[in-house]
Amino acid sequence: MLLLNYNNLEKQLKGLIKNNRFKNYKNTYRFDKNITDTEVYYFTSDAGSFTLYYNDTNDASVGTHFSALISDVNVPSSSTTEQCSSSSMADENKIMVYNLDYETGYKANQNCKYSIAMKEKQEISVSIEIFHIEKNVDTLFLIHGAKKYALTPDGMYSLQLTAAANNSLIVFNADSSVQQAGFEVALKTLDCSCPTQQIVVPCDLEIRFGPLNGGDVNYCDDMNCSYQVCDAEKIHFNT
Repeated sequence: MLLLNYNNLEKQLKGLIKNNRFKNYKNTYRFDKNITDTEVYYFTSDAGSFTLYYNDTNDASVGTHFSALISDVNVPSSSTTEQCSSSSMADENKIMVYNLDYETGYKANQNCKYSIAMKEKQEISVSIEIFHIEKNVDTLFLIHGAKKYALTPDGMYSLQLTAAANNSLIVFNADSSVQQAGFEVALKTLDCSCPTQQIVVPCDLEIRFGPLNGGDVNYCDDMNCSYQVCDAEKIHFNT
C-alpha cells in the first residue's frame, strides 16, 4: 500500500513508480497532477519490487515537498460483507450502529454494512458519536443509490435523511494495515407530526419548544404546522 500526501497547491508532483522486474523499468503509475488530499494506492506483490522517483521541475520556493507512507498489507483471497453491530435505545428513539472493540480493535479487512429503514412520516438524523478508524485508508460512508457521503467528524454535525433516502446504507471498509477502536453512528428517528396540544408558558418564566412532537429541534420536509401558545394566567384548571 502506498499512502501519498502532498500539500503544495502551486505546482505538480512529477513522480513515477517503476517496476524493477521488467526491462527498461516498466512504468506502473505516473503522478502528473496536483495532489490536494491524501491518496491511497495498492500494488500486488507478484509485480516485483518498485522504485519511487521524484523530479522537481518547478522553481517554487515554498511547499516543495511531499510525504509517502509505504506499508505491507495482507489482502484476503475472498471477502465477505457482514452486518454492522447495532443496538436500540428506545427511550431516545435511537439506534446505534458500530463496530467498536477497545481491546483489540476491529477486524482486519473488515467489511460491514447497515441498512437504514424508516416508516411513513419519519425521517432519520445521522450523527457521528465515536470515530477511531485508520485515517485516509479505512472508510465509512453513507450510500444512497449512486451517491456516497463520507461520514467523518470533521466539520459534520449531522445529516438528516428524508423518506426519499429510505434503505440507505452505512458501509465500513478496512484493510489489514492498522486496526483502531472503531466507529459509532447514531440514527435518531424523527416523528414528522405537528404538536396538537397547547403550549403553555408558565408565569414569569420562559419556555422553548421545537417544531415536532417531543420538542425536537429538527423539522421534516413538507411540514405545515400551527402552534397554539397560551399564557398560564389565562388558563383555568378545574380541581
